[in-house]
Amino acid sequence: MLKKINLNFFSAMLLSALLFVACSDDSSSSGGDSNGIARYTAIIYGQNGGGMESSIEGTMRDLKLVLGDKEDVRVLLVYKYGLDNATFDGTLAYPGQLLFFEVTKDADLTKLKNKSDIVRGEVKLYDPEFLTSVIDYAHDSLPAQEYLFFLEAHGEGFAFDDDYPKSLRTALAKQTVKAAMQDEWNMWSLHYEAMTMPELAEGIRNSKVPHFKAILFNNCLMGNMETVEDIYPYTDYVLASEHSLLSSRGELMTEMVESLVADKDGDFEEIAKGTLADKEVGISWKSGYIQQNFNGDFQLLKAELVPDLNPIFKKLASRLVKLYSDEKMRKAIDKAADKTYRVENEVDLYDARDYANKLAKETGDETLKKIAKELSEKIDELTLSRNLEAHYVEDAPLDHYSLSITLVDKETYNEKIIGIDATNRDSYELTTFHKETGWGDWLNTNTHVPTGNPIGQELEE
Repeated sequence: MLKKINLNFFSAMLLSALLFVACSDDSSSSGGDSNGIARYTAIIYGQNGGGMESSIEGTMRDLKLVLGDKEDVRVLLVYKYGLDNATFDGTLAYPGQLLFFEVTKDADLTKLKNKSDIVRGEVKLYDPEFLTSVIDYAHDSLPAQEYLFFLEAHGEGFAFDDDYPKSLRTALAKQTVKAAMQDEWNMWSLHYEAMTMPELAEGIRNSKVPHFKAILFNNCLMGNMETVEDIYPYTDYVLASEHSLLSSRGELMTEMVESLVADKDGDFEEIAKGTLADKEVGISWKSGYIQQNFNGDFQLLKAELVPDLNPIFKKLASRLVKLYSDEKMRKAIDKAADKTYRVENEVDLYDARDYANKLAKETGDETLKKIAKELSEKIDELTLSRNLEAHYVEDAPLDHYSLSITLVDKETYNEKIIGIDATNRDSYELTTFHKETGWGDWLNTNTHVPTGNPIGQELEE
């Protein structure tokens, strides 16, 4: 079936062979034209952990209902079940089992459960080489005109410790690693290993599908400048949330597939915007935020416009560094930081548009006013839909979609990362975003720790 596989991929291929025989039907997985080439192939990839397996199981059941026998949209699911613990809620597979099969209308999900296919830590989801093999498999076995990539996992946006490159680590950090996608079965120093956004980009770049029509991050905090900066070159569209996601399962992935199945002639952008505008989608997706009184959002971003933000952030960083030497301006800048919307209490991520607007207002500086205006205009151009915004926190209002950005004081910026022979600054200044904008120069200048900020999500520490 495959011409070449790596060692890590062997278990996956063995399982896939079993599952394709058990779950697929040739008549239900045919492509969209006479040559067997589908219009779209969607790859769902990742792991949510033992206590959230009901999420992917709900997605699988939902997908079966929207995929038809002769439709030209195909779905490859590559998902590893989490640890066997007190909260494990999976019913279709065992802890540590790798699901690797094409989801079709006729797929028999009851046949997924097979003890002999448990791989636990053998398959490293976080390994870029493994990801490349998965994408290559989709290219060879589920060929399509366009490809979609859906990441189903836990994420946290940029974090100094978790995003420090594995190749540069001289010791094992003590923090739990989450990054863009954690792998619950692969552990070091009793903590989970994870894939960073640069590693995700590497896995895509080295594959036979180096560019996707869309990448959907069904994981938390991916609407972050430091992370989006690394992924935008490999896709036409990015779907991401600035906040932590509270959705019970991947409704938006299912809705996207269903819309593509139903509209065979439409432009992807219009189909995607229509999907996000659907009232039923909004109701199901927003329910968790309403119940917990959290802010939230999900946005469709036009990837080619992301680099237009870089010169704006570069001007902002440069201007702040210059103004901070003036005592009056320094106090105004610090006051603006305290008033800026913080995405959630667990991370150092703040709403970039709100920060620029607060800086302009508190300082009265004409240059900052122009920068804030330009940033807002560019973010509006970048974002293609505002239908999935849920702003329910009264003391932390947010009347727009934005992207988050890292904001810390100089002391924190230069702190040593626990267990790693490097500082937060060392980690940050390796990011593409810093290299393009010099944002770290501002972090290395700012002496104020933001306090009392309006917070969109009060999560447990």
